[in-house]
Amino acid sequence: GSAGGGFLFVERPFFELFVNLQTPKVQITPDLDDVQNAINKSALAVLKCSKALFDWDQDEVPEEERRTFFDDITCDLQIAVVCLLLTGSVQGLKQNVTKYLERFYEYQWLWSDDKDRAYSKFMATKPSLAEYE
Repeated sequence: GSAGGGFLFVERPFFELFVNLQTPKVQITPDLDDVQNAINKSALAVLKCSKALFDWDQDEVPEEERRTFFDDITCDLQIAVVCLLLTGSVQGLKQNVTKYLERFYEYQWLWSDDKDRAYSKFMATKPSLAEYE
């Protein structure tokens, strides 16, 4: 297979966002803050569930003294860095998304101008068939 292909490497986004016209604005849904909150909740859920998972080979240790995966995860610097990157991941995208949405304002006249007035003005010029295009 090709590099990055196969069943383990599915190139699908984690979140699907949509650009919507909410007159008079063009906006993205779900909101980026909602996406960030979902990422934060997911990271927190993964960390919380690790509190209930005991580390290996502790059958002889009393349950209240057993180490959990949470103990190891919270001491691992790389995991802490990844958690911090995840919890701030969307902040870096906000400027790019704003710039992307601004491209749609070039067509703002389509939803903000009075169509009946524009049509009447156009028809008052007695246009030829070629001018309809």
